[in-house]
Amino acid sequence: MPKSRRAKIVPLTKTKAKGKEHKDDLITKIRQAAEEFDHVYTISLANIRTNILQQIREERKSDSRLFMGNNKLMMVALGRDEASTLKPNSYKLSKFLTGLSGLFFTNLPKKEVKEYFSNVGEQVFARTGQVSTSTLTLPQGALPQFCLLYTSDAADEEDSVDLGGRRIIKKKKQT
Repeated sequence: MPKSRRAKIVPLTKTKAKGKEHKDDLITKIRQAAEEFDHVYTISLANIRTNILQQIREERKSDSRLFMGNNKLMMVALGRDEASTLKPNSYKLSKFLTGLSGLFFTNLPKKEVKEYFSNVGEQVFARTGQVSTSTLTLPQGALPQFCLLYTSDAADEEDSVDLGGRRIIKKKKQT
């Protein structure tokens, strides 16, 4: 007897799930970078935009490698404990891989890396849920640069319309 078409699961998206091969590939690339570069840093990102990450990758592609991905996969690549560590003490970096973070592999000295990341980036608009860095106080009342064309007392009266302080009274039709 043929299978019922109703029992078939149909995905509504056109994207395909990244399988085990993709995960294994990321782990392999991180381990190769650990062998190739002398230093590895964890970086935490806040309010980051794609163009800034692309800028970092483009500027540092000759001497560094930046990995962003699943934190648990990066932990596995570095080693979760002393027994499974890739290089001596690399497993200690795993505790810093929380939230939006990544691994930055490089041969540059620590001072130069710190200086680079302190200067990279640009001012961006805040996103939902972020805390304001400055205080804005608005005085009570109407703002002088805006003209009010519609007030609430005129809205209550059906036979008149308020146009910025001028009241026009509509004449009622007599029957």
